[in-house]
Amino acid sequence: MKRYKFRKPRRYMVGLILIIAAVVITFVVLIVYNNNQTKFNRSYNDFTTLTIREVFENALSNLTTQFNMFTPPVLIGSDDIGNTYSLTFSDDQLLMKINGQVVQDTDTTYEEIYAKALYNIVMKIPPSDFSAQDPKALSNYLTESTYYYVRKDGTDFLVLTGKNVRNEATEFWFMIRKVNGKLRVNVEKIVVDGRTLTPSESKLLLSKIYKKTIDTDLIDAIKNSYLKGFTLSSIGETFEKLPNARWNVKDENQNLVELNATEVIDGKEVALTIGFKIDEVGQTVVPYFLVNGKEIESSSIPNYLKYIYSKYGRISSQEELQALVDRILRSNVPNTSETFGKLFSEKLSNLEWNISYKTTGTEIRMDSITKEGSEISLTFLFSNGSIYLVTGKIDGKEEKPATILSELAKAASNKMVEVVQKGRIIKGSTFSNNKSAFENFLKSPKWYYDEKMDRVILTGTGKYSSQQWNFKFVFEIFFNQEPVLEYVYMNDTKVIDELVDYIISQVFNVDTIGSNLVELVKSTIFYRNTYEDILGPTGWTLDRNSDSVVFSNKKLKVRFYVEPSGKVKISELTYLGKDYSSQSFEIIKLLEEGENIESVLGREQPKEQPVEQKATEETQQQSTETETEDYVPQYGQF
Repeated sequence: MKRYKFRKPRRYMVGLILIIAAVVITFVVLIVYNNNQTKFNRSYNDFTTLTIREVFENALSNLTTQFNMFTPPVLIGSDDIGNTYSLTFSDDQLLMKINGQVVQDTDTTYEEIYAKALYNIVMKIPPSDFSAQDPKALSNYLTESTYYYVRKDGTDFLVLTGKNVRNEATEFWFMIRKVNGKLRVNVEKIVVDGRTLTPSESKLLLSKIYKKTIDTDLIDAIKNSYLKGFTLSSIGETFEKLPNARWNVKDENQNLVELNATEVIDGKEVALTIGFKIDEVGQTVVPYFLVNGKEIESSSIPNYLKYIYSKYGRISSQEELQALVDRILRSNVPNTSETFGKLFSEKLSNLEWNISYKTTGTEIRMDSITKEGSEISLTFLFSNGSIYLVTGKIDGKEEKPATILSELAKAASNKMVEVVQKGRIIKGSTFSNNKSAFENFLKSPKWYYDEKMDRVILTGTGKYSSQQWNFKFVFEIFFNQEPVLEYVYMNDTKVIDELVDYIISQVFNVDTIGSNLVELVKSTIFYRNTYEDILGPTGWTLDRNSDSVVFSNKKLKVRFYVEPSGKVKISELTYLGKDYSSQSFEIIKLLEEGENIESVLGREQPKEQPVEQKATEETQQQSTETETEDYVPQYGQF
């Protein structure tokens, strides 16, 4: 049979080549595409629970992927405030840009996005065994919420914090894992007001949040929970020990359980009815408490609970004792400004404190010994946020607390006076103590302690500048042992510091202090100039016999004395032995105006005028001078 060969057209071969090329290109593109896809389907560094794509999918919105045959793919998304994130992943290197700007610390930024992704997962996926009937259940439960990411032992945790409806700080530790390729959320722990809830309590709280019916026995759930403030033993461990304890479900819809039992209180057997309820935040509370069928006030329920826990459960009695003792010591003794702490430290020794719980409140008893050897006992009652002093004993005999405190305060006052009397405010004196020095200076001295001022007061009469004054010395005591003179009063006028120094120098017979009285007089302004400017810088002395400051230049002698308020007066002016004291103002005024003493006193002195006329002329003269001068006297005797 004859065979024929047909030659295929060249056009057919070109088409075949194009088809094969297209198939190859498509295959290559698919390979590249799939390869690029897988680049984002892996985790980055230690953030292993979520892939890179899952991080962007759960943390950002408007997610897109850009592919290019010759460059790595780019993952793009935006956050809640419109920032655009782009991510390139190649050769285990992550390049991130925000709004086109390269991120320098990529790992930190990626961790922030990763935490945001975990947060959104927790808000969308309820914990295991719960259903998300309300997508906003968790966010509705917490206010002022925030979150942060924790990696512990290779496991990712999202910690969500905030405040519950009772304004208590609340922490949820969510553990996020992948099980068979699916994300699974579990609650590792819940911390409310600083206390980690038990697994039973956590389950009750989550049931409340996610609106799920409690799937365990309600009574068991209550028994396994803890009351706030009583975390050392559960409700079941404590209340089961009450005589004749019987539990029953009072209202399942309200998660309310009731306990009936008996107990001996104050020597009498009583019937107790206690309600336990799981409240809106998943915590067990006591909404009511009945004694012999009569409901007690809600403010008294904590007292009964403490009484039961102290007898049948466990309670942090030593911590509470220390807190209450500190509060007592900081409190003021009734009707005084002195604290119990100060009173006890000054008067008592060997203090012992004990705590006991009554249905009326918490009792704190203090036992001690006075410095005189008497045994003292005081009992304080803490109830409804306040502390009361209720009973007292001296040497085993009951006394009114006010009587005991009065005796202690009196003894303390005597001690304060004694501290001042035995001390010595001037070290270089011949007197051995303050008492001997001041009682030598004063007539009819009286020492006492002023509780309101917390100062020791000394009063009496004494001589200064040929006059009798009513003195009052006020002492402060530093560190309960160092007396310091704080103020001095003369005829109820507070004495200036310079005169105080001088008075003290006279009291203790010490001439090394008090000389600053001279400087005070010298710097006092008569009219426009100081006495030192008028009389000169030399010739000034302190006359301790007459309590005065004296200026003398052999011819002219001027004697000054200082009043308690600091006012300086001229008591004497003589020239060549002749007394010109009555004309001291005119003489000093002329000297201030530049005239010398010889010319002033060399003139014929005017005859003595009637007092009323002289006063009128001086008033007119001063009035005229005041109108023509720019300066007015600041100190002086007129």
